Amino acid sequence: MTPPYKYLEFYKKYNLSYWSSKIALLSNSYEHYDKVKDTLNLLVDEPEHDNFRLMLKIELHFFYYQIAEALFELIFALENKDEKNIWETISFSGFSTYDKIKSISDNNSDILTRDITLPTNKENEKKTLPFLQWVFFHYLDFDKVDSDLQENLKVIRELLKIIANDFSNRKEYNAFKHSLRFICDEPYAAFKQVGEEKKIEFGAKEGFGYLVKTTIKKEIKIQEVVKSFSYDKDLKMCVYCSWLIHNLITSRRFYYFGTKDKMLFFNTIPVEKIFDDVDPLAEVRFTKNIIYK
Repeated sequence: MTPPYKYLEFYKKYNLSYWSSKIALLSNSYEHYDKVKDTLNLLVDEPEHDNFRLMLKIELHFFYYQIAEALFELIFALENKDEKNIWETISFSGFSTYDKIKSISDNNSDILTRDITLPTNKENEKKTLPFLQWVFFHYLDFDKVDSDLQENLKVIRELLKIIANDFSNRKEYNAFKHSLRFICDEPYAAFKQVGEEKKIEFGAKEGFGYLVKTTIKKEIKIQEVVKSFSYDKDLKMCVYCSWLIHNLITSRRFYYFGTKDKMLFFNTIPVEKIFDDVDPLAEVRFTKNIIYK
């Protein structure tokens, strides 16, 4: 049966600029708020500038979850080697995506290291290559570019591990996604000298809190999780996610449609020092019991 639309059109018409434009909108509005605040608040009767800037940071934080989910959806859709039908695959993927991401976070998946065997243009001849190479570079000949394949794959593996670890906190994402079930709160952790004792104090300028419910032996426990977040980390990881999606799509645009979109390489990203400039207190999280039932 012939499909009612051309599946390969997905690659040709996929709106790649959505991701980069949204990142630019949020980051530029936040970093240059004083210059654009009058325009941003045109529909606001009584602007609250501190809250507006906090909203921009929160939006970027949860946009990281959104773009991470999109990235993994696209990767998992290619596992069956049927890249021509990727639109159908991602449209009806179900909830297994979350479990697969969690398995990467828990080091229970081989998707970052496995090989894939694909047919070639020659009859009865197949080619085996790393799955991630095919996902993000397709059939690019690395002998013809000034970049090392193994160094690129090494960085991509580490980036995907970081993204999977961050995304695996589904309760935090759901607190935002479902009717904004969170409040603005002020987490912080620091040692304070009290007499001859050192005590931990919690507090922070910007953060949010949400509720978590667990049931253990028929006892329901409700806790408040309070967490700060790092604008610098969120911005960096959003950009890297957008680069990975960019390569996945543009490499196939070139293969199927002969377009000349620029490919991106990752070997120059200092992944071992990726968060050296991020304040370690910027992602403090603590939990306190609210009620037992």
